[in-house]
Amino acid sequence: MPSTSTWLYLVRHGAVQGGEQRFYGHTDVPLSSEGEAQLQALGVALAKEGIEAVYASDLARSRRSAELVAAPLGLTPVIIPAFREMAMGRWELLTHKEITAREPERFKEWMANLGTLPFPDGESLLDLRARVMPALASLLERHAGGRFALVAHGGPNRVILSGALGMPLDRIISLGQNYGALNLLEYRDGTAVVHRLNHIQEWPRA
Repeated sequence: MPSTSTWLYLVRHGAVQGGEQRFYGHTDVPLSSEGEAQLQALGVALAKEGIEAVYASDLARSRRSAELVAAPLGLTPVIIPAFREMAMGRWELLTHKEITAREPERFKEWMANLGTLPFPDGESLLDLRARVMPALASLLERHAGGRFALVAHGGPNRVILSGALGMPLDRIISLGQNYGALNLLEYRDGTAVVHRLNHIQEWPRA
């Protein structure tokens, strides 16, 4: 009997208040008006895809984004804390410029060992993968042969995509994940195919 595919609609939350050049990590920040519009448009675009469930991390920007995606589907998002962004420790809420001014050598070391070195007082990509991938495996089993959406963050999304593409963790910043981006992944017979990467849904602008 032929096997069937499981489809994952992997979404990054919408644009946030305060701009995108800060390391937000576990800090809760609300969506901006632009972020609201992005995810409303994406929800409408996905309404006919046959998505049977929507999941989100427990951070406010992801929860609100998932609500906007789920509304046209008549669904209520299910919250899974394992999909929250990396803990970025004492670098949270700082910009790249601020970090390099305060701790230039530490930042240089972190960038050179991206796959293994944790944020100061925070998590590493290995830590992130250790909590994200088992949670994803559970959802893939739950929705085998179906379609579901997951609204998360740049870090978790890149970990999932790198796993699907067979990329090492220290290369994941090569994967674009803009605010409001959609990635479409197909899982079948123990393999994954990325059909869409970092797709941005157009929305009406004033």
